[in-house]
Amino acid sequence: MHDPDEVGRGGNELLSKAGRGGWGFGRHTVGSNYFYYVQDPWGSWIEYYSDMDYIDDHAQWTPTNYGPSDGMANWAPQVPDDFIRNYEVESESA
Repeated sequence: MHDPDEVGRGGNELLSKAGRGGWGFGRHTVGSNYFYYVQDPWGSWIEYYSDMDYIDDHAQWTPTNYGPSDGMANWAPQVPDDFIRNYEVESESA
């Protein structure tokens, strides 16, 4: 998306049509991007996002191993309980 407003508007529109779960509007810590996740009809989470960090001088960048709490969000609503659940794999094995 072009900007955070498009992320919010698009996420809300998708959520109203999908009739499933949503997580957002928020901002990731790693990448600093704004996000809105919506579940598709099969339970998978799709992400709308904008404004991700871009590193143009790799010589000045130091890789970092972030823990799970840093990787989710700098700020956002509560993470849905089934956010990491893979419904597609479960339906294939049934």
